[in-house]
Amino acid sequence: MFIVNYRASHPCWSVNLVEMDNPSDDFSGYIMQLPDDCLLFIFQHLDRGSDRESFGLTCRRWLHIQNLNRRFLQFQCSFTMLNVSSLSQTNTRISTLHLYRLLNRFQNLESLSLSGCTELPDSGLSLLPRHGSKLQSLHLDCCFGITDSGLSCVASGCSLLVILSLYRCNVTDYGLEALSNSCLALEDLNLSYCSRISDYGVRAISQNCHRLRAIRISYCRNLTGAGFQGCSQTLTHLEANYCRLEPNGIRSS
Repeated sequence: MFIVNYRASHPCWSVNLVEMDNPSDDFSGYIMQLPDDCLLFIFQHLDRGSDRESFGLTCRRWLHIQNLNRRFLQFQCSFTMLNVSSLSQTNTRISTLHLYRLLNRFQNLESLSLSGCTELPDSGLSLLPRHGSKLQSLHLDCCFGITDSGLSCVASGCSLLVILSLYRCNVTDYGLEALSNSCLALEDLNLSYCSRISDYGVRAISQNCHRLRAIRISYCRNLTGAGFQGCSQTLTHLEANYCRLEPNGIRSS
């Protein structure tokens, strides 16, 4: 009987076959001696979700490898299709401590959805400067407790953000300005129902985020359209239902 003797080295790996003296020997010990990068290689080649879950149930070390490989996290209270009327019927109480534990557990997330966590405070995002460096997509829809302070945490920790949804968050121009100075890779931004923002904040985003392709500002009644003056040429989608955009503001763009 043969087992795999794995050696990890860069730039290449070597794999050798080692003959066991007694085929009846328990080879579980050999498996447990595999280095982490080998276990990660095995995990990444598991196609079925059930196999990946079983992998993490083997032991704490294997669970840690599974956690490090998780790229997407969505809370049970999160929603894909916005339905504000149903929020009162959903368990939306996600504490800062709960989020702290999860972000410590899943440290390589690329996509995080906290949409529907209506009672999440700004302090819940305080870990993003430490654990949000790989995030490319963040959804905070209907997180009514998120203000400029929380958005500053996003700005300082999530420089690779491509998609950000702040639907119905209580942010202002100051938060948008902080965002525009750090999240330069931003392509898709949802500001619908952010009633406290003005042309000043939109101008900061449109002028500094040169990859911006789509922005949603529906029900933002303080906007005239002047904030899009000098916007990036990549901007091809604007959703502005029930806004009070002025002809002069649009023409200036």
